[in-house]
Amino acid sequence: MNVYIKGKLNGRFLRLLCDTGASCSCISLKYFNRHLRNNTQLLPNTENQLYVSANNSFLNIVGIVNISLLLGTKTTNVKFLVMKDLSQDAILGSEFLSSTSAVINFDSNTISLFRGTVVLPLVTSLDDTRVVRTFKPVRIRANCEAIIPVKLPDIKQSLAITESLPNLRNRGLGVAAVLVDGKCRNTMIRVINVSDSPIFLKERKPVAYLTLIQPSSAGIHLTDMSPFFETARTDMSNDKANDVHNINSSSTDSSQSQQRARGPSADRFPPGPRVTTINSADIPSAAHSCSTATSEHSSDTARTACGHARPQATGTPFTKPNVCLTYCGYCHLS
Repeated sequence: MNVYIKGKLNGRFLRLLCDTGASCSCISLKYFNRHLRNNTQLLPNTENQLYVSANNSFLNIVGIVNISLLLGTKTTNVKFLVMKDLSQDAILGSEFLSSTSAVINFDSNTISLFRGTVVLPLVTSLDDTRVVRTFKPVRIRANCEAIIPVKLPDIKQSLAITESLPNLRNRGLGVAAVLVDGKCRNTMIRVINVSDSPIFLKERKPVAYLTLIQPSSAGIHLTDMSPFFETARTDMSNDKANDVHNINSSSTDSSQSQQRARGPSADRFPPGPRVTTINSADIPSAAHSCSTATSEHSSDTARTACGHARPQATGTPFTKPNVCLTYCGYCHLS
């Protein structure tokens, strides 16, 4: 839900949106042509800075105006950027709010400016054409999320975003900001109760607010990223070549080390799989999960089979007959 204050711009009352997400103050070209063009000079925009809207589209700046703004009993001169297709008549951005030491208090529903010398009420009265209401009575448990059925207002366009209401937010109820289709009057929204007590909502109770999105301003702006991919591909190719060189070098070093490490005792273990012979007395009891399969003759080699077995390294001989030959991790014998 947007927060507005009432002020007097060049002697004319209007609602101004307090937008902490806007870096500058701006006014719509439509409002300027209707009320200010005859008595306000439009200066050319000499700034090279580009401004982007919330949907990542570039804003069209027509010019700059310096206008006297009356807020309560205080008059100040404010620089506004005149922009095309602005959704609001006038916006007070973070630059103005910071310079006036603005403090927004939702508990008292007021805003203080100029170090507390001016206190104005927030204009947060609900526009009934944008209020989302409950479809039936609901109870939201404490510290829980819920998906509740709601009824959307009959908006004249298809796209809008749900927002929390300040009075319910103060009670601990938040509404997920999601994109909704205004053509579907009955829908579901996601809410969360962060308080320690349940919240009851009657039928047709206002639970959320819709911020309309102009279809003309919504869109996807694509950026050509092919140069970055080409650079990344080149870097990956270089890294791959270095890795292959390192592997070949390490393989050569490893083979040389193995040749140096080979001694007279190395011939006792010819290459190939190794098995260990186990006498019948060393075979563990059936209580363990390893099953032992023996051949027809007791002198033959005994092999173990385990359902949890993992492949064994063929280069390491087994030395302990009282340990499962498969080292499965589930049936270690003690």
